[in-house]
Amino acid sequence: MRVLVIDDPTGPAAPAVDALQQAGHHVSFCHETDAGVFDCNGMPGHEGCPLDRTGIDVALVGGATGADGEPLADPTVREAGAGCAMRRQVPVVFAGSLGAHPAPAWADAVLATGDPDVVARIDAAARQGRVPLIEATETAARNVLARRGLATAPVAARVIRDDQRLRVIVDIGVPLDDRQREQIAVRVADTVRSIDSWSPSLDVQVTDLAGSGTGD
Repeated sequence: MRVLVIDDPTGPAAPAVDALQQAGHHVSFCHETDAGVFDCNGMPGHEGCPLDRTGIDVALVGGATGADGEPLADPTVREAGAGCAMRRQVPVVFAGSLGAHPAPAWADAVLATGDPDVVARIDAAARQGRVPLIEATETAARNVLARRGLATAPVAARVIRDDQRLRVIVDIGVPLDDRQREQIAVRVADTVRSIDSWSPSLDVQVTDLAGSGTGD
């Protein structure tokens, strides 16, 4: 799992970051520890925005606090990367204390400080974030099959973000010919690109009951 931390390495999300790294997950940051308020990694002279150069599965916001140590109701400028993630349809997890404030509407999950299941819950949010692509892929495949008289054929899709490559695997539960597999691959690729236009590379693989497969 690839996690974008919208906070510096020593901020409120630090305990969750430690747990993620210990579990072997890849963690990137919007800001370095000594960076200025507006000086995110996507600015000129820096290593580049992780959303542009890696396949981010989920974003993590630590939740800033004010001078009195109390949680702030709204994201700070340093947490503006949450908006960048949401525009890319990357799920956003809030990890930290909310005090008396309600859970933010933009968060796909809210984790309390010290949550023992932090890694599992972040992973669940990442998986949930792939659901729209999975559903759109399966619908596109079913539409092609219906026009070929195969409306009842089982369809199951998987979406995998692998560095800069987006992989979509479509399993069809009936035998298909080469033309049918190619039609499904093309339609799925068009559908996925209409939702995710920023992944540098898209691979679509269609496999059928006979074990045959094709890619686009």
